[in-house]
Amino acid sequence: MLKVSIIIPTYNEAKNLPLLVEEVFSVINKTEIDAELIVVDDNSPDGTGQVAEELSKQFPIKVVHRSGKLGLGSAVREGFNHSDRPLLGVMDADLSHDPKNINEMVGLLKDHDIVLGSRFEKGSSVEQWKWWRKLISEAGVMATRFLTGVKDPLSGFFFLKREVITGVPLSTVGYKILLEILIKGKQARVKEVPFQFRIRKFSTSKLDKKEYWLFLKQIIFYSFYKFWHWACKHKYLVGILALSVFLLLYRVAYRTFWGDETAVLDYLKNSVGGFIVSYWNHPDNHPPLYYFLVLIASKIFPWTELTIRLVSILAGLGIVCLVYKFTHLVVGNKKVALLAAFFTAFSSYFVLISQMARYHSLAAFFSLLTFYFFYRLLFEGYRKHVWYWYLAALVLVGYTDYPHFFYVAFFTNLVYLYGLIRRRPIIPFVKWFFGQLVAAILLSPLVWMIYHRIVIQGDGGWSNINLLANSWKHIVFAVFFHIYSFFFGENIFPWNYVFVVGITVLIAVIAGFVYGFRKKMWTAGQLFVVFLAASMVLLNTFFMNIADPRYNFIVYPKFGFVAYPLWIMVFVLCLSKLRYKIQFVLFLLWGIVAVCGLCNFYQAKNYLNPSYFRTFEQYQYVRDHSRPGQYLAITPNAIGGVYDFYKEKYFSNTIPINFNNPSSVDLPAHAQIWFFSTGSEGAEETIDTEAGVPEGYKVIKRFDSVPLDPTFKKVKEKILNRPSYTYKYTVFLLEKI
Repeated sequence: MLKVSIIIPTYNEAKNLPLLVEEVFSVINKTEIDAELIVVDDNSPDGTGQVAEELSKQFPIKVVHRSGKLGLGSAVREGFNHSDRPLLGVMDADLSHDPKNINEMVGLLKDHDIVLGSRFEKGSSVEQWKWWRKLISEAGVMATRFLTGVKDPLSGFFFLKREVITGVPLSTVGYKILLEILIKGKQARVKEVPFQFRIRKFSTSKLDKKEYWLFLKQIIFYSFYKFWHWACKHKYLVGILALSVFLLLYRVAYRTFWGDETAVLDYLKNSVGGFIVSYWNHPDNHPPLYYFLVLIASKIFPWTELTIRLVSILAGLGIVCLVYKFTHLVVGNKKVALLAAFFTAFSSYFVLISQMARYHSLAAFFSLLTFYFFYRLLFEGYRKHVWYWYLAALVLVGYTDYPHFFYVAFFTNLVYLYGLIRRRPIIPFVKWFFGQLVAAILLSPLVWMIYHRIVIQGDGGWSNINLLANSWKHIVFAVFFHIYSFFFGENIFPWNYVFVVGITVLIAVIAGFVYGFRKKMWTAGQLFVVFLAASMVLLNTFFMNIADPRYNFIVYPKFGFVAYPLWIMVFVLCLSKLRYKIQFVLFLLWGIVAVCGLCNFYQAKNYLNPSYFRTFEQYQYVRDHSRPGQYLAITPNAIGGVYDFYKEKYFSNTIPINFNNPSSVDLPAHAQIWFFSTGSEGAEETIDTEAGVPEGYKVIKRFDSVPLDPTFKKVKEKILNRPSYTYKYTVFLLEKI
């Protein structure tokens, strides 16, 4: 026999209460459920308390009289205190909750801790709500759903085991005490059932401005409570995230924007609507979402390097969190998941890309999110909300980066088709097809943007497509360079002593992979992650090699940055297969490599790609040596957005002039102009910074910055069999002859 007390708070429910009591006891299955009602009345002016006393003579009812209107939440708590039964329930007295569900809901407590009537479960219905009431309800549910993971956390019709709240300090005064129970309670299993939410018969709503204000205070308080409770439970992860925040913010502004980063600066003067129109009419090589988010940030915060890089930084933090969650899902081991999150964050390469005012970390975050939900579909089976999240993440990838979208869409569809051929599809083909079709429709504006960029604007980069773009040697080096970048970062050279330490760890990674196979320690899910990581590197290498061979393989890894967190997961998984003492030593050695990489990064030493380490020295030189009346050349190396961003601080003496075609610029003789130039390594020739000085001008002053490492320069020259540039960046003061 299931013994349950059903708490019914009342205030001016004299007409409804008799109908409710009769209905409750007429539908309860008395052979299985021993039910009592506890009516808690707040001194109702209409005599509800006296009506309850009369009903208690005929039915098993306890009546609790209170001195005044003290709040719905406190009434429920009062009712709980007056019950000595193991099962508790709550329902409204206004007949809005259908008692026909009581038998089912109480019965479900055999296998669940909380059972609630959900207005949002399939099969539920809500009678004749006014539009404003429905809007308020749905807004409240949306505000609280993320705190609980429950569809209807504001339901007033629910049952629970007493042990859920035993020792839990409930304090809700206003309505919706279920929200507090879901957040603070000890339950692990929640079941939602559909029910008919009926229109009240005789009474009116008790909600007023005071109740809404109390509810808002609840939301704020429970958000902090939930976060604090989560932080205490995941203190090591919080520590890793705090470390990640420090690493990402430390010296975030000691470098200025390098060439590709400056692209976003041209959009900052737009309004939000103006950006959409401008981008639609003149799209960039990359989709608009990243630029749009940076624009939003620039409207909220002051124009600083941190503001412009904030979207990338937040995406980087998201990657760290997602690596922890993904690894824990794959392995089921909290320690391994923490190690994966730690080494993801504790990396000079991760900090470099996540501090960059480019879309790479955002694309990697959305791509990793897509793979996370795809993994759940693959290994946990179809769940509607997971399927929807997968599609949403896929669309977000598409609006962030074309290569990442290609990798994600190609890989997930290939795996799905493989399962379909083997007659073990993740979900039915029709559902998969229509889901992909919906994603394609949502992404269709990108087709116009690509067409506009290639055909109408005539971007030269896309015309270089070549199936045999580079040698196989180049391709193989590119594959291994991904691993090198992901493990060492790009601030540790092969001739540095610590490189040997890192190679030792990588050899151990291979050993752990083999040892795990021999001992049959690899699960299907873990091998899937290994396969996924390898696939991302191969896809990125071949895609970049074919689609844009103008790039040297040194820059490949950032274009497939989602492979970075996946490979960190793989490294950790492989090392975790080894014996504990060996693991400890290897993770310690890996940490030493990471420390050295970070030290070199923050000191701007040992960089493989000097482009990323453009400092403010050039701008300071212009500020200190410029004179009123001098010009500033607006070129791809110093675009208009750079001038607008820094004009007050560095370029106040200068006059900007479009210098993309110097021969067409009509300047008077002896006019002086500041000219920024960048050294580069072409496919067949080296371009020194001085080579960019246009004809008809002589150099008056120059300032060089970001030199190549001398040893690295010699190695490059030996490999290329030609001289390399010495400085990456130079600013010239030119005078027209």
